[in-house]
Amino acid sequence: MLGISQSALAAFETGRNAIRWEIGLRICRHLIVNEEWFATGRIPILEAAMRAKKYDDATIKSPVVQRYLQGTCVDLGAENEALGVPQKMLLVDAFKSLLLPAYKRLVPIWTHMPRLVLKHSDSHELMANYIRRLHLIHLGMLDNEAMRKGKDNSLAARDFTKATLAAGIILSKRFMGVPTPEIRESQFNFLRAIANDETAPIGPLFPAEDAFPAEKK
Repeated sequence: MLGISQSALAAFETGRNAIRWEIGLRICRHLIVNEEWFATGRIPILEAAMRAKKYDDATIKSPVVQRYLQGTCVDLGAENEALGVPQKMLLVDAFKSLLLPAYKRLVPIWTHMPRLVLKHSDSHELMANYIRRLHLIHLGMLDNEAMRKGKDNSLAARDFTKATLAAGIILSKRFMGVPTPEIRESQFNFLRAIANDETAPIGPLFPAEDAFPAEKK
């Protein structure tokens, strides 16, 4: 997955070799790990961003939230700052000296969610892992909101997952140009605009001129 040998990985894991910046960012991206934490072992910048969003220190320092924050990757390798990093520079040095401005710019925007800039070369496994992580985060948020409102968190998780699956099925069919008249359950009313309007092309599998038929001359 990372494009390195098992022996190279073992050398990193045992501390025989320090991790170069490009491999480090690749690890953060593929495993969805926070770059600040991976480079330095601490997350003071991310914690400050949480405080700016009115989270108290007890919440931020709780083990559950700390584990969650360690998974808020911002995909630093996709930023212009990464273009100027010398090839053999170590991750910790590159993060502190060259990548920090990009990290500080992105963290306030992506405090709650991991960010990946998807590329043509990305594997299906990476994309599926990204969706899985996002779904787990959404379920955690729903749990907190359900408990705050005294509602059944398991019911919220079930209905959200069903809606997510239904949306994925509808979108995948529409991307392929397949009609989708099968939505029946009332909680999925929001999907009917997509499912029932067979004239609305969705996704890149259609010619560009078909995407906006009303604009045709």
